[in-house]
Amino acid sequence: MQRKNSTAAISWKLSGDGDISSLIIERAAEGKNFEQIKQYDGSELSTIKSFEFTDQLNNPSGSYAYRMQIILADGQLSYSSVQTIAFKTANGFKVQAINSANGGPVTFRVSTTKAGNYVFSLFNLDGNKMAAKSIRVDTGIETMQMESRPLKSGIYILTAEGGNQMINTKLYVL
Repeated sequence: MQRKNSTAAISWKLSGDGDISSLIIERAAEGKNFEQIKQYDGSELSTIKSFEFTDQLNNPSGSYAYRMQIILADGQLSYSSVQTIAFKTANGFKVQAINSANGGPVTFRVSTTKAGNYVFSLFNLDGNKMAAKSIRVDTGIETMQMESRPLKSGIYILTAEGGNQMINTKLYVL
């Protein structure tokens, strides 16, 4: 596993045991709540025995854990060993958008080294404000949700302001 700027390059090798119907790469910030970030189906797996995947992280901070969920043709599940990588918070305040489902709340992860009041705003690509949330954030890493009116699938901009900093990050609604 390698870290470069805002990416985590990870790799695995399959032992060739069993008929794999699908393989899912999962990520968890601070080792909690694994989420799917990439899926391979059986046709892609027939010729691949080693995997290399680069996770393009947005404003990474803290540690990230990665694992593979392997689903065999008979439905059995197994998991690879967990690989971790850590990023240092350079300027005390980071925001990572988490892809959201259409109609669900907007979810994002906030990492701070200093507690304070922060304002989070969601804009569409035309610059229209779709939602906003003002909240006191404690030191550490928190996963937050912001309610909004139903959003169409697409790309949005999540803006976070606090402590003389402003961060913009892309958010994908699937």
